[in-house]
Amino acid sequence: MEEFYEKAKSWLGENFGGLFDKIKDYAKTAGRIATKPCLELYFILKDPSTATNDKVLIIIALVYVVVPNDLIPFSRWGLLGWIDDVVSITLVSKKMKKYITPSIECEVEQLLDKWFPNDESDGYTVI
Repeated sequence: MEEFYEKAKSWLGENFGGLFDKIKDYAKTAGRIATKPCLELYFILKDPSTATNDKVLIIIALVYVVVPNDLIPFSRWGLLGWIDDVVSITLVSKKMKKYITPSIECEVEQLLDKWFPNDESDGYTVI
């Protein structure tokens, strides 16, 4: 797991900046509600107290959701194409809830307020 984690860090950037950029792009189409668990997982990933095995699980889930290539593409399978993304993020988010601190909650909400200033939860205005 440690080796995979180190390779992922080099691929995504030392502080996972590449992953953050992908989450921001994802937010433009996904909306505030769907972006929130992704941001929570991102900040949990960056937290030094998060176990490496859990970080690997987070990386896999986030990359699966935010990278455009999909095993079950929305363009071909319609709604079914979103279900696999929702399931992967939901399962990992549930497991990682123990890591969410008030600080992480605050960071996530501030970022969501910045990206979605009108708080309409429709997902089409990311600044």
